[in-house]
Amino acid sequence: MEQLESLIYLDCVFRELLRFVPPALGTLRTLVADDQLPSTGAYLSKGDQVAIPFYNIHRDQRYCLGPMDPEQFHPERYLIDDNNDNSKIAFLTFGGGHRQCLGQDFARLELKAIFARIMQHVTFGDGGPILNAGGYKQTDTILPKHIGVTIILD
Repeated sequence: MEQLESLIYLDCVFRELLRFVPPALGTLRTLVADDQLPSTGAYLSKGDQVAIPFYNIHRDQRYCLGPMDPEQFHPERYLIDDNNDNSKIAFLTFGGGHRQCLGQDFARLELKAIFARIMQHVTFGDGGPILNAGGYKQTDTILPKHIGVTIILD
């Protein structure tokens, strides 16, 4: 357990992976009281549904850690403590507030254990520029259009 907790960079990779390609595009919330948006002055009524777009928020520079481009994959952004209060509440993969996923710590620990074990016996390689041309298919989840990885078992 202590060895898994010491894998700080692996934590950064998971957080960045979940930020960069969240498992869900977003979520809907139903307002329980009337409200007004401070930025636009728009009125929202109790019972209105509000979409929270994880994908868009995670790629907005105002909510990202560090100076790195939010459109680029940089796990190192989670090694920086830039005191950006917005970034602390804007990592929405597991939700937030009192509706936050109760199993997120277990999920992270489980992923670390699996990946740490796999990394001991597998070497990953890039599938090349044609296979990794980029782009996403957006459905209920985000899927890569093209992806290629070579896997060598040790």
